[in-house]
Amino acid sequence: MPKVKSTPDEWIRDFPELKLENNKIFCRACKKFPNIPLPPEPIITRWGTWLQVTFYYDKYIKEYEEVVTEFSEDSSQSIKDCINILENKDLRQDLAFLRCNYQFVCEVIEKLEKPNMLLVDAINLVKEFKQ
Repeated sequence: MPKVKSTPDEWIRDFPELKLENNKIFCRACKKFPNIPLPPEPIITRWGTWLQVTFYYDKYIKEYEEVVTEFSEDSSQSIKDCINILENKDLRQDLAFLRCNYQFVCEVIEKLEKPNMLLVDAINLVKEFKQ
């Protein structure tokens, strides 16, 4: 069973190098896979956004890998780093584990963020979440 990460930045610690080349990668990805949206931007103080990033990569990892491997490894260090990250045998398992076990967290967060939510409804959501 994969080790559960304790902080949101650990969930996608393997992805900082991807940001450096994202413009090039996603320009090429948009041409090759026009129906795939751009990845969400994580906000350091909002855990739900970090989870959304991991769900995105879990869903589109094959397409992302296909585009990344089209680049020459000589094009930049960050492309080499991306290729090394994608070769990590645990990556897909970790992403799938997070999606399967933590997707409900994002759903609860979205409900709690709705404007004009009654306090009693928010408390009930938190109680359900704890169970």
